[in-house]
Amino acid sequence: MSLLGFTRWLAATPWSIALHESVWMYPIIESVDVLTLCCFVGMSVVSGAALFYAIPVRSYQNILFRAKWKMTFLDWVFLVRAILSSTP
Repeated sequence: MSLLGFTRWLAATPWSIALHESVWMYPIIESVDVLTLCCFVGMSVVSGAALFYAIPVRSYQNILFRAKWKMTFLDWVFLVRAILSSTP
């Protein structure tokens, strides 16, 4: 099954139709998604900052630590982009 076929099947399911036609459920789910993203970014920043403060040289040399900070930056970029695109 192709991705297009999967998305058409998913759009035709009763749950998808109910969510799409609901006045409140889609905005509630979208809000929970954004709040979850904010919590993840916030926890990532706090834990990363604490780790960096404790052992800055070793943390800076760790490739996974650098990747975490780059992903955190991208999360912030996408969050700001989502906020700006949702405002009228």
